[in-house]
Amino acid sequence: MNKQLFRSGLGFRPFFLIAAAFSATAMGLWALLLNGAVSIEPYGGWRFWHAHEMLFGYGGAVIAGFLLTAVRAWTGLNTAQGIGLLPLLVIWLLARLLMFFTESAALWVISLDLLFWIYLTAIVARPIIKKRQLRNLFAAVAPLLLMIASGLSHTGYLINDFAWQNAGLHGGLFIIVVLMSLIGARVIPLFTRNTTGLSPTETPQWLNRLIAVLLWLISLLHLIPDIIPSYSLPVGLGMILAGMLLLIRMKDWHFLATLNSPMLWSLHISYAFIPVGLVLLGLFHIGLISQSDSGIHAITVGAIGGLTLSMMARVSLGHTGRRIHSDGYLVVIFVMILTAALTRVFTGALSINSLIGWSFSASLWSLAFLLFLLRFTRVLLSPRIDGNPG
Repeated sequence: MNKQLFRSGLGFRPFFLIAAAFSATAMGLWALLLNGAVSIEPYGGWRFWHAHEMLFGYGGAVIAGFLLTAVRAWTGLNTAQGIGLLPLLVIWLLARLLMFFTESAALWVISLDLLFWIYLTAIVARPIIKKRQLRNLFAAVAPLLLMIASGLSHTGYLINDFAWQNAGLHGGLFIIVVLMSLIGARVIPLFTRNTTGLSPTETPQWLNRLIAVLLWLISLLHLIPDIIPSYSLPVGLGMILAGMLLLIRMKDWHFLATLNSPMLWSLHISYAFIPVGLVLLGLFHIGLISQSDSGIHAITVGAIGGLTLSMMARVSLGHTGRRIHSDGYLVVIFVMILTAALTRVFTGALSINSLIGWSFSASLWSLAFLLFLLRFTRVLLSPRIDGNPG
């Protein structure tokens, strides 16, 4: 990495690299644990660690890399870059490492974990507020809510209250769903039009607003411990309605025209896992299916895994001045992550041999991120090929 890149490299570079490396390692550890090959005990226990770290650890790194880059593009003002990214990176990394010191480092884990989100909120909020971009204010609100969600999950563990743990973990999940829904609805039709020349049908504003209101309500309700069981029916119906409306909005995005472009169909298919997951979770809450596992993993593996990998690949190419195109590596990566998602969803839904399905899905996820590292490490550590800063 040259001196100019060290001084002015944008946030996607280090955070996408560290997110992919962490994701491959963390899911690999999870696969080893499932098969009895790991004996260490992290803070919170393995189940808490897996859920928390894939949402707030991996998810946090990707969200930071994307928002630091996107907010700069939206506002025209610098966020953090180059050496200025180091404090945020160090805070994130220490929080991940200290998770393996169990209760002896609990105070440090919690403090650093929450500080990361506070720091990120401050960095992205400043240019948005300065430019008075109310439309983009969600980019500053979401990290703050994720800080609250992470804090709830830590509190639940410390007081041994699963309702508080679930409020934090499920609330954090649905805040990420809001982010994916809002940003995906902006960029996927745009990318599709730019590549295929087909303009999507204009989505009525009332539909966009209704989807946003439903998803924000669902996420905020999940942040309140013990409230969901009391309102299971309306929450379930709201999830089903939100999922159906998302599918209606997607129907005019010209998916079939993207089948010869993996950089596009990967986004469309991954985004479709959001409504699939919402409908499955809605059916669970109204009592029509017996478990929530399939719905949760449709969102976490299919939507979060697929969308983040696809967007990281696109941003890594586009923001380093390279042509956005798919090669053999990317096709394999996208197929692997989507196969991991389908495996994980159907394993839960069909109640087949869970250990085999979980292990296969986790292994595919880990390998997909290892391939991402092989394909993009050099890209992310090299200057823009057009000589521009970034």
